[in-house]
Amino acid sequence: MKRLSYLKIVIVILLYFPLLLTNAQDLSTYNMIGEKLSTVFAKYGKPVHHDKSEPEMECVFYKTKTYQMVYVANQQGVYQVQGFNIYSDKTSAKKMLHNLLADCQKKGFTTDTLNVSEYDLRAKNIEVKFSLFENPHSHKYELKMEAFKREG
Repeated sequence: MKRLSYLKIVIVILLYFPLLLTNAQDLSTYNMIGEKLSTVFAKYGKPVHHDKSEPEMECVFYKTKTYQMVYVANQQGVYQVQGFNIYSDKTSAKKMLHNLLADCQKKGFTTDTLNVSEYDLRAKNIEVKFSLFENPHSHKYELKMEAFKREG
């Protein structure tokens, strides 16, 4: 009986861990604009670095070999998010970009296509920019995202 409960715990951990990694690499973090940092911590866990050196702003950093995220927040919540993912092939990078664009359109963002790999999107209080490019040094593909809270 005790062995069965340990097995259940191990199975839950094995199923949950990949989901946690997937969340951390998800560039749809533009959804965190306006949220409190506690919401970011609840979703993505403990950051690699948490900078509180400026009283009116906090910066939170997440990083692994394939992604990096930076959240900037004040008392009202997160007002800027930047990040990128690294992909070994162009197909995977483009698929993620198209998924992100589809998600933004579902949420009412308007799209301004700058070229086939750069997009500016706007919603009521949020501006999001996506860009996809090949890193000439590593020959891998980087998908960058920047999101800002817009005033007015």
